[in-house]
Amino acid sequence: MWHLFGSLVDRVKVLLAVRAVQELEAEALSAGAGRSAGLRRLAAGCAAEGLPEVAEDLRRRAEELERATAPPAPAPGPLPVALPSRESRRRSR
Repeated sequence: MWHLFGSLVDRVKVLLAVRAVQELEAEALSAGAGRSAGLRRLAAGCAAEGLPEVAEDLRRRAEELERATAPPAPAPGPLPVALPSRESRRRSR
């Protein structure tokens, strides 16, 4: 009985740890998005002030930050498998 209870407690601990990691990841992504938006605003201000080189550098850094904090692309699903038709199964008998 205690073994079952211990296993259940371990599973709950793992679920809580996974949830905490997901929350930290979401916070990091939103903070990264805020930083890149701030860099883009600063770049627009520099361009308006007549500093195109500085503005371009800030835009480039914002793009690098967006690439670094972008969530990974989802893994592709399984490829569809073509099943033989009934007629081809009848012919092979």
